[in-house]
Amino acid sequence: MKVTGIVAEYNPFHTGHLYHLNQARKLTGADFIVVAMSGDFVQRGGPAIFDKYTRAEMALACGADLVLELPSPFAVSSAEDFASCGVALLDRLGTIDFLCFGSECGDCIPLLSAAKLLVDETDEYAQILQDELKKGATFPAARQTALEQLYGESGDSSLAALVSSPNNILGLEYCKAIIRQDSSILPVTLRRQGAGYHDDLSVHGSPEGQPAHASASGIRNTLRQLSPSSSFVQLFDSRAYHTLLQYIPEEARELFSQSKPLWPDDFSSILNSFLLSSLKNGDPAAAALSQYGDISSDMALRLERLLLEFAGWEGRAAQLKTKQYTYTRINRGLTHLLLGLKKSEMALWKKKGYALYARILGFQKSASPLLSVLEYTSRIPLVYSPAAAVKSLEPDALSMFRQDLYASHLYQCAYQQKYGESPKNEFTRKMLAL
Repeated sequence: MKVTGIVAEYNPFHTGHLYHLNQARKLTGADFIVVAMSGDFVQRGGPAIFDKYTRAEMALACGADLVLELPSPFAVSSAEDFASCGVALLDRLGTIDFLCFGSECGDCIPLLSAAKLLVDETDEYAQILQDELKKGATFPAARQTALEQLYGESGDSSLAALVSSPNNILGLEYCKAIIRQDSSILPVTLRRQGAGYHDDLSVHGSPEGQPAHASASGIRNTLRQLSPSSSFVQLFDSRAYHTLLQYIPEEARELFSQSKPLWPDDFSSILNSFLLSSLKNGDPAAAALSQYGDISSDMALRLERLLLEFAGWEGRAAQLKTKQYTYTRINRGLTHLLLGLKKSEMALWKKKGYALYARILGFQKSASPLLSVLEYTSRIPLVYSPAAAVKSLEPDALSMFRQDLYASHLYQCAYQQKYGESPKNEFTRKMLAL
């Protein structure tokens, strides 16, 4: 039995993801594809466009055999932690042979070479990195400068270029995680096709026989522009919306059309309520806020000064924007605040190995043999039912799992507020079986 893993967000699932699934199976000869997918909040910060069950069902309808939830603390963390958690989750299943991911370069050899250099970080590299950060550079820019200075003149000029493209960066992090965790999983990459990561919804070239691919961010941005403020139903009568559907695989279009999106600003009241709670006992807000992931001390001070200048989510992000912080970093910080994710908790879960259980969101019934094998090979508990997990997980795993439940219940709360519909909670929602 050959099993290939994919780490994804599917935010939302589109034709490029379908191409990836099909190519992963073809390139590795996989009998089964296991996807470790972000839950209701995502790595760039903020909520997923659709809830995790909808996105998991889209993936299963398009060929994934098993979809697991990436634990929420690291699904909303840095690229390094996101990748480390994804690799740890797949590795601890004990039966994953390959990890397949997209990249701009489409070649694992330079990615693995670069990953080894970054894992074996030299003092000189660390010093240049810190110097650039002190100058106010963002971390990605500081890392690229350090690599250019150290390796650009030695003939390895491609190394700095590798860390300037979003999917290459994530591919590097997967390779670093495999090396650091001494995993037996083999990395496999395929060249990203179609639109670039940040591109709009323009039609781009694609492989022969494949539909044109758009970026997930392009799809989200277009859907957001189309979403009416008065009635979501009006959206379906829009010609532009039907044009948008060409980027969604036919197998997932009905689900896509039935689903209602959430955006960061839909969580503004919850976020502001959390920020105000830091003043409840008269404690210095900055000291309290700096305990949370991706919130630096100076970011916390800015939040404290602007705490009573009320704004929505995107307004808060604009208040915090400086040359040093990207909007992605800021949005991750706001997400950590929203979810109550403290640095101390994150450090503990990292020390424990990132992935302390495998929450199953859904599976293909034809993948039952894979589930039977996982029962024997997995080094972490398989979670089929939240109610059972709450009773059986060991304390550290349970604290992380409760964080997943909290994140999803917050998402469901915002959904109810926006649409007046009460979705099933985590204890009444059944695992998907297609």
